[in-house]
Amino acid sequence: MNYLYNRNNILARVAEAALQLVFPLSTYCLCCGKPVDSTRSYSICDHCIHRIRWGNIVIDLEAESRRLGRASHLDSAAACMKYGLYERRLIFDLKYDGRTYVARAIGKIMADRLAAQGGGPVDTGGPGGPACPDGQNGPARHGGGFDYIVPVPVHRDRERARGFNQAEKMARHLSGRIGVPVLPRAVIRHKNTTAQRSLSAEDRYFNLEGAFSLNPGDAERIKGSRILLLDDVYTTGATAHRCGAVLKEGGAARVDFIALATGNDFAYGYFDDKQR
Repeated sequence: MNYLYNRNNILARVAEAALQLVFPLSTYCLCCGKPVDSTRSYSICDHCIHRIRWGNIVIDLEAESRRLGRASHLDSAAACMKYGLYERRLIFDLKYDGRTYVARAIGKIMADRLAAQGGGPVDTGGPGGPACPDGQNGPARHGGGFDYIVPVPVHRDRERARGFNQAEKMARHLSGRIGVPVLPRAVIRHKNTTAQRSLSAEDRYFNLEGAFSLNPGDAERIKGSRILLLDDVYTTGATAHRCGAVLKEGGAARVDFIALATGNDFAYGYFDDKQR
């Protein structure tokens, strides 16, 4: 399947064009609010776009697993940029300020990130290593693709207070671009855990023990499927791996992960200025 030219994208492109007419993104920079025009990539001004640390970023899951002493429940993990000041603005505007239109730009960024790898998120051959063939340690490649996109869930109380799940918003816009359906409630978060940001990597992982379960209504779809798990940030990977474990236990054939940004210690693959 060629994601970017899949015939299922025709209606999505028409809908995107209609959205752009009614709610144009190309008015103000999504990072700083400076006026921009339609020539700016992702509606981000030149000043901000050159300060975002872009990259075909890969998480070395094997090294992470060895260092943290925990099993990896993902087949690969990728991000579009390194987490920092400008990257945080995009996420916070969507997540905490309710600017849900930012999810449209993030969906396009993620689609371009996937396209850069021929449809699969990453190869996991280590820094500079070769891509792995299908069925081994790399992602589902261009000819195999994904069956479903699954957004990382938030607890119902948090979603009710915020009004939406930011990962689901991002997933739906990515879905419209690559033609892969979303299962928005495949993984359920039924434990409203304490805030993760003040915890160590090990504590984050144990803090989420028993926090997620598979939605019985999606159990048959998950069996044998190739899942693209999606979230805004990959920090220690605790949430992603817990969700991956639930999906694998439910019979998923593969679980690949993508985030907009990462601050993970085992991330590599940043672009330099000449590669942008």
